Amino acid sequence: MDTPKGISNSSDLRRCRSLRNNISKTNLSGVSRLGSGSGKARSRSRIGLEENCVIRNMTSTQKTSLVCSWKAIKPNANSLMRKIFIELEAVAPKVKQIFAKAAILDCFAKETSDSKIGTIDEHVKLFTKFMDDVILNLDKETEVKCIIRKVGQSHAVLNNACSFQSNLWEHLGEIAIQKICQLDAVQKSRETCKAWRMLIAFVTDEVRSAYDEQVKIVRRSSVDTQKEIISEAGFYDKMKNMQLHEKDGDDVKQ
Repeated sequence: MDTPKGISNSSDLRRCRSLRNNISKTNLSGVSRLGSGSGKARSRSRIGLEENCVIRNMTSTQKTSLVCSWKAIKPNANSLMRKIFIELEAVAPKVKQIFAKAAILDCFAKETSDSKIGTIDEHVKLFTKFMDDVILNLDKETEVKCIIRKVGQSHAVLNNACSFQSNLWEHLGEIAIQKICQLDAVQKSRETCKAWRMLIAFVTDEVRSAYDEQVKIVRRSSVDTQKEIISEAGFYDKMKNMQLHEKDGDDVKQ
């Protein structure tokens, strides 16, 4: 592997985010979230990013360079995505545990089961398709955001089930930048490398934001459900006590 276990390429992600800041010319405090930044800072960052969307501000040259380079990358994209996930497993052992658990479940699943979607093999295919969809829709800002945010939202269930933490998206983004920007198809042009850094930083922010928001929704829903259960339990206890008191009263009269 190119990077020792536990060492991330956060400087790459910060660098590409600084490129985005130069475009928006806005001080987006808290954009770099790995291990730091308050919720309010991230919220302010989100507002700034909405007003200065990377996709919207990309030049036609940058979009063309992304499309052309992806065309060259795509035939070997699955191999690239596998390297990214293997590196992610090394940096974040929790991911390896999740993939291993999914692989075990897949051994007992039928072909029609959705359980295999959690394996590393399926993630490789899904990541390739995901990037393909993003690149193909670069001129459709709303559609691209929807594609990206669905990924973040769909992983929210792993927060409780597998202790999946949102900083894993940062690790994934850092590794993706490193691996993709090492490719000949990307290194041929300085502008192409810059465009990829900007795109991956944008994807990382959007997917993490969607994930965090969905996790909060799930937690609120869980708390509300627990309150309802407790409330119902209390109601039934009161009813039971009332019935017991009535029975005791009847016994005394007799």
